[in-house]
Amino acid sequence: MSWRDRLQNASWRGVTFFVESHGATGGHRLHKHQFAQRAGQYAEEIGQQAEGYKVDAFVLGADYDKQRDRLLKELRRGGMGELVHPYLGALRCKCEAWTVSESGEQGGVAKFSLTFVQSDEQIYPTIGVAPGSSVEEAAGKLKTSVFDRFLKVFKVAGTPGYVAAAAADRLTDVAAAIEDATPFYFGESEAVANLSVALSTLKNNAVALVTGPASAATAMQNALGLLTAAASTDRAFFALFGFGDDLDPVPTTTPARRQEGVNQAVIRDLVQSTAIAEAASQATSIDFVSYTEAVEHRGLLQAAIDVRMEATEDDTEYQALQALRVGLTLAVPIDDDLPRLKAFTPVTTAPVLLISQQLYGNVGMAADIVARNGIRHPGFVAGGTAIQVLTNE
Repeated sequence: MSWRDRLQNASWRGVTFFVESHGATGGHRLHKHQFAQRAGQYAEEIGQQAEGYKVDAFVLGADYDKQRDRLLKELRRGGMGELVHPYLGALRCKCEAWTVSESGEQGGVAKFSLTFVQSDEQIYPTIGVAPGSSVEEAAGKLKTSVFDRFLKVFKVAGTPGYVAAAAADRLTDVAAAIEDATPFYFGESEAVANLSVALSTLKNNAVALVTGPASAATAMQNALGLLTAAASTDRAFFALFGFGDDLDPVPTTTPARRQEGVNQAVIRDLVQSTAIAEAASQATSIDFVSYTEAVEHRGLLQAAIDVRMEATEDDTEYQALQALRVGLTLAVPIDDDLPRLKAFTPVTTAPVLLISQQLYGNVGMAADIVARNGIRHPGFVAGGTAIQVLTNE
């Protein structure tokens, strides 16, 4: 097969024509660096130039005018198109310029001078939402929804004194639960001090706070927010997911008792949902050691969300919980390349240093193996018993 046999029928967007001659241009984009007191220069290559194609074409025949008009229509239309070049094959191009000429001496033929430039599809920067920000947004909406509901249904004004006293006791319970949420505080000393002040306010001013629903709700959510920095772990909130579930139900024998029950329930709901919101927000910034650990942590948060979604009768809170659940799926873990956990069974009893060397080529993971498996004697890891180790496989 000769080169003539390999030529393709020329066309632009499916409209065929003949080619008399052609040319192509290309090259490299260079940025020229010139330096003081130096005669030469450094040409930095910053990519290829877009290739260009010059085609001298023509259409002819008894219906050349119809073919000419079809070609002109496609040339005028602009935009991306496919140029089938007889020598270079199919090319994605845009037509930069064209001319057409006809003469009476040469009837039945229209000559074109076509200039094409290579062009890719235009790619715009995409705007996306950072997974962590969607969690923050949903958590904020959740806290706002339970706050607003608290303002609507919590009430002590115009009720017997025991209703206000019971509500004050519940605020004291909230302070105690936050205090007991974690045995140790690892945050900055200032954060721990701020939390201590907030808890003292809840306990010592509970009677005054319940007279203003906004003050009571703000005091509780403020204390829960301060727990984040003071505890430096979202595990502290896990103990609050079930706050108030063990309280005795209030008899509904009178309107006052019914209001007392409503107050108790809305305090419980505010604490539980706010704790979930704070824990979810903090989870997006945790440096998980393994993918398995991150997924398990996310599962615990989503289980708590599911319980609240089933319990709430407020549509706004339900929607915020649903959005938070979806946000956690996208944001935790933020890195899909985290190491996975796998089971490893030593053949014989061996020191953890030797196991680390065998698995990772160094002893640097020995401490992780000990901590992850609660090994009491690192020098004697029992053979035949599976342990959990990290792997990038």
